[in-house]
Amino acid sequence: MDGSEGAPPGIAAEPRISAWWYVGHVFMWVVTGLICYVVYRDERPLRARRHLIVSIWLGFAVWIPIILIMALIDIALTAH
Repeated sequence: MDGSEGAPPGIAAEPRISAWWYVGHVFMWVVTGLICYVVYRDERPLRARRHLIVSIWLGFAVWIPIILIMALIDIALTAH
């Protein structure tokens, strides 16, 4: 299992990158996105850009609603 399964003969497939990187994008979105970009920008520029874009989108999709909900709860609890 060298990661070349399914590749045409004579062409080595790219090794698979762990899907755990995407989980990291949810919790530490800017940090993991920038790390992936820096690590992969020279050898896999499309993948590096994709990780950066996914990290930004996941960060906004997860954290902005949480912050808004917390703000609305605070307003509802403090308003009498």
